[in-house]
Amino acid sequence: SLFMSADGTFKAEQKISKAEGGFGPSLTFQCGFGQSVVGIGDLDGDDVPDMVVGAPGFDDGGADRGAIFVILLNTDGTVKLAQKISPTAGNLGGTALKDGDMFGTSVGLIGDLDDDQIPDIVVGSPFDDDGLGPNDQDFGAVWVINLDVEGKVKTKRKLSNKSGQFGSGGFFDNPIAQYSAFGSSVSGIGDFNGDG
Repeated sequence: SLFMSADGTFKAEQKISKAEGGFGPSLTFQCGFGQSVVGIGDLDGDDVPDMVVGAPGFDDGGADRGAIFVILLNTDGTVKLAQKISPTAGNLGGTALKDGDMFGTSVGLIGDLDDDQIPDIVVGSPFDDDGLGPNDQDFGAVWVINLDVEGKVKTKRKLSNKSGQFGSGGFFDNPIAQYSAFGSSVSGIGDFNGDG
């Protein structure tokens, strides 16, 4: 965390890592913690902004399945609470990801989709293999995740070739192509169609 003065100059910093900043869960070698970061506003109502941090190389449940951390911050930028979301934590589900999916490569804030006053997020998993055949690879996927107040998964939806959104009968005419790495980057764009 970087703290800035009112005039835009640098004031102070607080590093969050395995050894600093009060980060509780153990980080593993090459887990990629910090590859993606997004501010999510004040999730826990303490007037301090919170964030989501991706760790796409995390090995929970299998090699490089990936994880994200919903991190609630203290006023000094240290970690108040870190909730991991992965195949083994945070209500994502043990079969949600496969080896090499790299969930958490990108994270983005999309507002409050379910109108529960809690911010919701999108998470990229660009090496997901949800293709149209049994040996297809790296089509990619994007997860839309509604968070609960503890930073766990309340509900989730996966957008991929197998989700029914792409190709024949879907909202998008063409399926995602193999090796597209769909989800390499994600971002919220606000209310594009004005439906609230």
